[in-house]
Amino acid sequence: KARTAVGNIKTESLSEIRSLRAPPEIIRDILEGVLKLMGTQDTSWNSMKTFLAKRGVKEDIRSFDASRIQTENRQAVERLMSTKRDSFDQKFAKRASVAAAPLAAWVDANVKYSRVLDKIRPLEREQNKLKQNLDNAETQLVELNANLSDVDATVAKLKEQLSQFTKEAAEIEIGLNDVNRTLASAENLVYKLEDEYQRWQEQ
Repeated sequence: KARTAVGNIKTESLSEIRSLRAPPEIIRDILEGVLKLMGTQDTSWNSMKTFLAKRGVKEDIRSFDASRIQTENRQAVERLMSTKRDSFDQKFAKRASVAAAPLAAWVDANVKYSRVLDKIRPLEREQNKLKQNLDNAETQLVELNANLSDVDATVAKLKEQLSQFTKEAAEIEIGLNDVNRTLASAENLVYKLEDEYQRWQEQ
């Protein structure tokens, strides 16, 4: 709303203010608020007139990004608005100049918005920090999952090898059993032959 009102200020109204040799205190206070919020520390009348003479000054004010307002500048304007309360009252501002009222509303709106931003910024920083921590945790989780996949693959390979070794061991055991049976049969046969030989000798 304040931006729209600034955009509707007539160029002639600004020229009228600029042409004043000794502007009313209300106008000086309002313009001081505008300049300080926009980062200009020189708030002399010459500086104000130079500011108003700039091409596209209305658009500069209207499109000004309140996030650029420095805290100390806003606090200075807050003190100004507190000590010169009437200067930023719409009723008194309108009496001083047609252009003064929308500029006063713009100052008030941007001060309030900047104050809100100051409260939000720590929360945004904390949110960004938490998001970064979450991103890091997700990255670590992906890496762990990748490592687990490698471990699973290794375990599967070892299981396969163990199964193969177990199978081979079983086959070897079967072979040994066959050999042992063959040896036992051979030994038994040898004993029988020796007995036969002994009996034959005795005859």
